[in-house]
Amino acid sequence: MVLALVAMFELDTRQVDYNIAFAQASIKEDVYVTMPRGFKPSDTKNDYVLKLNKSLYGLVQSPKAFYDHMRAGLKEMNFVTSENDPCLFIHKDMIVISWIDDLVFVSRDGSKIDEMVLSLKALGCDLDKEEGSGLSAFLDIQIDRTEGSIELSQPGLIDKVIRYTGMQDCNTGENTPASVTPLRTDSGGEPWVGAKENREYAAALGMLMYLVNHTCPDIAFAVNQCARFSFGPKLTHAKAIKRIVRYLQATRTRGMVFSPTGEIIVDTYADADFAGLWAVEHEQDPVCSKSRYLLELAGCPISWTSKLQTEIALPTMESEYIALSQAMRELIPLRRVVAEIASALGIEASSECRTHFKLFEDNNGALTMAQVPRITVRNRHFAVKYHFFRNHVSRGDIQVLKIDTTKQKADMLTKALVDELFVRLRLIIMGW
Repeated sequence: MVLALVAMFELDTRQVDYNIAFAQASIKEDVYVTMPRGFKPSDTKNDYVLKLNKSLYGLVQSPKAFYDHMRAGLKEMNFVTSENDPCLFIHKDMIVISWIDDLVFVSRDGSKIDEMVLSLKALGCDLDKEEGSGLSAFLDIQIDRTEGSIELSQPGLIDKVIRYTGMQDCNTGENTPASVTPLRTDSGGEPWVGAKENREYAAALGMLMYLVNHTCPDIAFAVNQCARFSFGPKLTHAKAIKRIVRYLQATRTRGMVFSPTGEIIVDTYADADFAGLWAVEHEQDPVCSKSRYLLELAGCPISWTSKLQTEIALPTMESEYIALSQAMRELIPLRRVVAEIASALGIEASSECRTHFKLFEDNNGALTMAQVPRITVRNRHFAVKYHFFRNHVSRGDIQVLKIDTTKQKADMLTKALVDELFVRLRLIIMGW
């Protein structure tokens, strides 16, 4: 979300790292350690232990102690912790987002960031600022910035997945990461050798999930299918992983292109595939519909998910409404964060945010239920859990709008698509 705003308003960024972060924080509890190897007390007749003044890596309380240390330093420089996200810190003309000991400063004026870093050092914070004037990489994500746009990619991790699976010389002819036929349990199918191979399956899946969560929503559905079979995968599931890798081999240099529009508009696309595995799994298997949503800020994807719903929906409308309600859980708190950041960075659009949050749904029944605040006999069984967002809709904070199924962007996250439709949606979502 912050990177989308950076691209939209040409903001300056800096990355800052704390050196030996955990050891900088003071420790409140009484913790004693034995004398380190190689050190001897002058009094060799007695044994000694040492009382820690600073936290060490490996202690249970070290992460919390470091967070308190970092927050105290930022508070000293008049930063305020966000009411909605404890890892977001807000100043009158800049913000800081933190991931453990990695910080990203964002401001309209880069010189103010440089001054702030020097001030933190003067307070006793041991930190380094990344060389250069902008953010080029963060959490193994490559960030390539051009005028008006930012591209996020992870070619290093993709190469690691390709090497791990031994597919450096594989055929790159796959245009989509998943077959149009859903992946099934295949309980009677050929096993994938043994325990060692099962661990390799899980490890490859973990790397693919990191790609999905950061820069590759185009493989989200395919990876979600494979994740269902992490324990005891069959040969068919291993082949599904290999298909994803072949697709990544063909697209390894591409990522997600942020080319934001000129307005702060958050669009959400929610979709479900009611009983999508009915004809694929055993008829008595309770596996139900898949629910998906995609959130965009100014046309840039900032959050997405692809997973099976946790309860069995009765009609199609109910499965779609559950997906819509789950998307609202992400959208409603996001409104508050956007307003905080917009205010801190002097973006005079926070007052407009109330009328620029939209959720698009392609099912008429779910759409009607969201817009008409009335509980009936047919929907009362899930009223408490899924109707929580209705007051936001009735006040006009969030608009729930009809969208044609052919324009539903969440389709890519809901089911395997034919080549033409997949490529068209990938262009709309990822920019290539």
